Amino acid sequence: MAAVKSLNASQRPTTPTTAHTSATAPSPISVPEEKRQCHGCSRQLAVSRNFPARPFTPGCRHPRVDTCLDCVLKHIRVSVIPGPSPSLQPPRQPSVDVRCTESCPPESCPEIIPYERIQLYADAEVKNVYDELLTRKLLEQDENFIWCAHGCGQGQIHEGGKAQPIVTCTNCNKKTCFNHRGPWHEGIPCEEYGKTAAFSFGSSSARTYAKTKVEGYCNKLRERSRVATAAVKTHLDKSFLLTVSVAKVKSCPKCERDIDTKPGL
Repeated sequence: MAAVKSLNASQRPTTPTTAHTSATAPSPISVPEEKRQCHGCSRQLAVSRNFPARPFTPGCRHPRVDTCLDCVLKHIRVSVIPGPSPSLQPPRQPSVDVRCTESCPPESCPEIIPYERIQLYADAEVKNVYDELLTRKLLEQDENFIWCAHGCGQGQIHEGGKAQPIVTCTNCNKKTCFNHRGPWHEGIPCEEYGKTAAFSFGSSSARTYAKTKVEGYCNKLRERSRVATAAVKTHLDKSFLLTVSVAKVKSCPKCERDIDTKPGL
């Protein structure tokens, strides 16, 4: 038998190994991100992260929105939750009709931003106020719906309508006039109250009515004053005559002034 030689590890045949080389991926070409200037705040901002992707409504004639998302939110907030008005200007009223922020030459875009876009861009506070205003607007479309005039925030359907103008609030139990949308004018019919209420709005007929009422009242005051003055004058005249008769007044022969001839004076 042939002798079997033991081979050490260094003498054993080796299996050829395949070299695994990892191919290095080519680095992507960096493309500068498109920027756009916001026509609200004038900042240069990245388009993909800071601007709405499309116009607010299908009716918008402008191809894109050039107002950044921050300015869009501010625009919606000012419309829904208006702040204090500048001096000498009437107070701003909240509105659900939020107009588009863009310009459609030669004037601003007339389109109204729809509900779903308001919900997309607005924050939680604005959404809550917007939903409340929208609910109020829908309720007020019912001709028999009326809000309590005493500020409790309650509204209700008044089936009696104009024929039964007294509305008792289901929340605070106070009375509201259905015809004038204000607190109930106790003791004054709606017809009479309407004439005086219209005066504050500057109607000519109301001014004439009020002028007649005021002049009549002034004439009564003048007559009362005249009568009171005559009575006082009469009383003073009588007192003077009585004083003269008792004091026996005579004229001084030198200066012709009245002098008292009572003994001892």
